[in-house]
Amino acid sequence: MLTTCLRDAGIHVKPADDEAAAHAAAGFQLLNPHRPETVTFPTGSDQVAAAVRVAADLGIPYAVTNTGHGRRRAQEGGLLISLSRLRTVTVDPSSQRVRIGGGARWADVVARTAPAGLMVPHGSAPGVGVVGYLLGGGYSIYGRHTGLAANALHSMTIVTEDGNVKRVEHDTIRGLLAEAWRAPAEVGIVTEVELDVSPAPSLTGGGFLVAADDAHALLSAFPAWAEPLPESITPSLGLMRYPDHDGVPAPLRSQVIGHVRLTAVDDDEVARSAASALSRGLHILDDDLARMDWADAGRIYREPDTPRPHIGDNCLTDNTPRLDTLWPALSDTGDQRVIFDVRRFGGRLTFPEAGGLAAPGEWMLSLISPVTGALPNSFGKTQRHLDQAVTDPVGTTANFTYGPVSSETNTVAS
Repeated sequence: MLTTCLRDAGIHVKPADDEAAAHAAAGFQLLNPHRPETVTFPTGSDQVAAAVRVAADLGIPYAVTNTGHGRRRAQEGGLLISLSRLRTVTVDPSSQRVRIGGGARWADVVARTAPAGLMVPHGSAPGVGVVGYLLGGGYSIYGRHTGLAANALHSMTIVTEDGNVKRVEHDTIRGLLAEAWRAPAEVGIVTEVELDVSPAPSLTGGGFLVAADDAHALLSAFPAWAEPLPESITPSLGLMRYPDHDGVPAPLRSQVIGHVRLTAVDDDEVARSAASALSRGLHILDDDLARMDWADAGRIYREPDTPRPHIGDNCLTDNTPRLDTLWPALSDTGDQRVIFDVRRFGGRLTFPEAGGLAAPGEWMLSLISPVTGALPNSFGKTQRHLDQAVTDPVGTTANFTYGPVSSETNTVAS
């Protein structure tokens, strides 16, 4: 009945065992995938609305997916609405706006905006879906300069729970999102967004890898180095212990490696001077900080683009984190891999222009653990290391929460 009704509405439908349907149900986050009976692939807002109305009329539960990066709950049975065919990106350089389909990824957007000489407030992973990122606030790799990406929203097209299509304008978007983040609550199915963008200034980006023998020293030095940087520079630190696998170069196996990443908007000289000050005296394995094209910014963080099962959590604070407390989790030689990500907020992320949405803290610490088989029993222990590094946590963000973690989400302040 469901399939017939959807097809009568002109909507493309696939059974759950179809290859395209299975791919949509799994998404990037392979842990606990959706398990629907039917997957539909609408091509516009009207078809999304029709699918919602059909499901409501039949009393069938439904879920919505795009890239599946941040999925935390799986849909069992019912209908899965995939937005993967809503990937149109239209750039208007004269108005400095870009219209983006609800299924687009940041790579789709940058491929159109960079040649037009425009910058967009994307994150560190080009494969992340635009809409989910924006609804979580949007912590750009240029965030200290641009502020939360959600502040750039000019309009949103939303399908409501009763199957109607409405357009939400700039004046009401911030209040709508702030209310949803406090609850938390759904704002509806966002099928299209329009962003205000700006001309692209010069960009310096990249960073350096710090060898195992100096990784502990880097933990102690990074906060004091990052704290006074100007808001033109957005720095972060990644830390992980490489697994003892054949696919890993022998010198890196079972070693803790630090990766300092930074972007500088129109501030190349200061960025190079700052990076030199931090790296001085450390054993540097690789250094790729350079002036770069905006189209290449997605490679700065060197994040994997292949789907994988993983679990992750985060916390935000106004206080300088005590990163040395992370070392026991990093140096543990057990089977669980742990990746810590330390991001310096402040700047326009935490202190936006009047009326803007703001991150509630000046620092964010997150952890990600790839999952093989059952959920790692030690994940809770690793979370405690994260908690010890942060005094007076002020919330978390949905943008860096992966899988069924237990922490309460209190994303962004208004």
